[in-house]
Amino acid sequence: MTIVHLGVHYVLRATRSGKLILTK
Repeated sequence: MTIVHLGVHYVLRATRSGKLILTK
C-alpha cells in the first residue's frame, strides 16, 4: 500500500467514526 492510500483509508475510517458519534 502507498502512503496516500493509507491516508485516504484513515480519513474515511475517521469520518465513519465521527458520523457514528454524531448520530449517538
